[in-house]
Amino acid sequence: MNEITLNIILCDDQPQSVATLDEYLRDYLKKNRIPYQIQHFYTPAETYEYIKSHTVHIIFMDLKYGKKGDDGILWIKKIHENFPDTLVLIITAYEQRYKEGYRVRAFRFMTKPPFRQELEENMNDCLQELNDLTTILLKQKKTCFSVPLRSVLYLEAYTGESKIYTKDKLYYDQDSLLQWEKKLSGFSFFRIHKKYLIHFNYVTEIITSSHEIILEGGIRLPVARRKWTEFLKCFMQFDVSKNTGKR
Repeated sequence: MNEITLNIILCDDQPQSVATLDEYLRDYLKKNRIPYQIQHFYTPAETYEYIKSHTVHIIFMDLKYGKKGDDGILWIKKIHENFPDTLVLIITAYEQRYKEGYRVRAFRFMTKPPFRQELEENMNDCLQELNDLTTILLKQKKTCFSVPLRSVLYLEAYTGESKIYTKDKLYYDQDSLLQWEKKLSGFSFFRIHKKYLIHFNYVTEIITSSHEIILEGGIRLPVARRKWTEFLKCFMQFDVSKNTGKR
């Protein structure tokens, strides 16, 4: 995809619950500078019709609706079977139904009404998961390559364009490093230097004395001194989320 914009659906027939969740989500996404769009639907059937023709990354779905037959669990099962890369988070006041959610492979569970901290922790997990599922489109003259984002080690500025290094290949792309920095905002990438944009997931060592990092495979890259403090802060946040958010 040329621009990674999170497409999120809130599916709940209670306006106050939707309004609260919408507010928390927008605050989180703006704080983390993540491009997004949020859709509101009041029934699972409306949600399903929408995702049949649109790419949706995350759905927050209630389990109980006023309309007879609209059981969230049944719709989550259908969504997972037909759109396995879409992450569905259950929001419900009925904790006894969590076991049903596990059976249909819901990604996470949230209490209702939602809590801000709980929402932020779940969104951290979602972003990490989407980082593993997302593919990016690289443009090279008249040729395009679709590359899994999880395979990208780092990107390097190259005469107004970019080099993209994966575990086993090197690609060239016509977009600048600044453009890629904007595209990958919120997906575990960090601009450590005017020349380098790295994937946090592959940092194996931080060398404080020389302001450098080592990526998987022994790749040694410098971190600009003006970026050092911010880099350490963001990497610590990423590391905590990664190690506490495993399913």
